Amino acid sequence: MTKMSPSLLSLSDDDLMLMFCIRSERLSDPGRWCRDFRAAIQAMNEGPKTSSEADALQDSIQQLITEAAAE
Repeated sequence: MTKMSPSLLSLSDDDLMLMFCIRSERLSDPGRWCRDFRAAIQAMNEGPKTSSEADALQDSIQQLITEAAAE
């Protein structure tokens, strides 16, 4: 799994969404989305320890992607 820069964790919510081309008006709660995205970045960088952790991380990331792509 590719490690993302820890500096992503320190970006403001607006800068984080801008970096990944996420429009805040598409999100029901942009602050929560950014917190969850940062948590996913951190979990990816630490690496899952079990297959169930890997599955949970993949599900979490997919939910974030789906929410960001909603119209």
